[in-house]
Amino acid sequence: MANQRATVVEIDPQHGVWVAVARLSACGACQQKSACGSSSMLNSESTLTIQVDANQHLLQIGDSVDLYIAENTLWKGLIYLYLVPLLALVLGALLGQYMAGELGAVTASIVMSIVALVLVKRLTQTQKHNYLPIVIKKLK
Repeated sequence: MANQRATVVEIDPQHGVWVAVARLSACGACQQKSACGSSSMLNSESTLTIQVDANQHLLQIGDSVDLYIAENTLWKGLIYLYLVPLLALVLGALLGQYMAGELGAVTASIVMSIVALVLVKRLTQTQKHNYLPIVIKKLK
């Protein structure tokens, strides 16, 4: 389970509620951030605007809300985004190598990876409502 505080920035009757959330970085808690080049590249004050499920809450622009996303939803997203294309890449390389040698392995792995990414994109777009964070509480 992952919780995050956000601010409502847009309400669209057709497309739902959009909120601004702060991008979190591990650099804020790191003791070596002053000596590290990564902390200067990662701005911990930046925000990201995302669509959420209002979950029957009556929201207005400017409201602060607590968001929730289930852990299994995060794991599904990670599998779709990383594991499926990686498996397609490996499978494509093996099949291509078997059928046409090295050039076939390279070509098939690229094609299979692109096909996997397109399929994942379509799957997640058709099931978009299953992956949206949910507003669990409207803050005062």
